[in-house]
Formats: sequence, structure tokens, C-alpha cells
Amino acid sequence: MALMANDCETMYGLTSPRVMVRDQRPNETRDMLCQITSQLHQEGMVETLDPPRETLTDGPRKLVIVPAHRVAGKFPDRSVTDLDYVVHSGDGGRTWKVLDLGCVDSRWVREVFPAYSGEPPVNAANARLVPPWKPDR
Repeated sequence: MALMANDCETMYGLTSPRVMVRDQRPNETRDMLCQITSQLHQEGMVETLDPPRETLTDGPRKLVIVPAHRVAGKFPDRSVTDLDYVVHSGDGGRTWKVLDLGCVDSRWVREVFPAYSGEPPVNAANARLVPPWKPDR
């Protein structure tokens, strides 16, 4: 996994072009990905993926929703982030891109998969602190 390997270039290469069209300056998405990847790597982030929750097809377009969970930080300041990767293809599955943003919602998904009706819902990143373990007294 490119994120856990601190491989910014691979992550950038897999990033949906729909993210990059929003850049306000050249390389904004790449720089942001590299910064986030480096920070998460330094925090010892571990990510796990669940099996795909849903696969949608509309002609040559395909969309797969994959739940993911990231644990980062060191005890006692650890956090867990739950999110959905939205993986999409416009060429029948020959090539794939990833839409992974904290602000993913139905509008973003429809940009890469116009037939998306809002079902199943896509979960934007939801981070929460993991409370420190306290022994029973």
C-alpha cells in the first residue's frame, strides 16, 4: 500500500483527476498528498482495508466502495479514521483511480460516476481519538 510505504508518487499517480482539477496552484494536490503521507508515516499510521462494500457498473464505468481504517499516533494520543475509498474506472476496469478525500460526498462521486444515485452512501473521513486504556480499580 502506497500510503503505508510513504510512496507519495504512487499515491499521486492513482489519484482521481477530479481531485486535481480543483488545484488552485500547480502541484497543489501532489504537495498535499506528500505532506499528509509523510506526516502519517512519521506517526506510525497503519491502514486496513475491508472487503469492497459495493461495486457499481454503468457501461464502461465502474465504481467500487472500499471501507478503510487508519490508526495513527502514539499512545496516549492515538486516533482512528474511518473512511471509504471510492475507486473508479472509465474504461471497463482496465485502469483505476482513487477518490479519497475528507470531503467526499455524493456530488464528488457523481463527477466520476454520473449514474450514482446516492445509494449506497459514501462515508467521508471520520477521525476520532482513541481514549487511553485505564485499568479497572
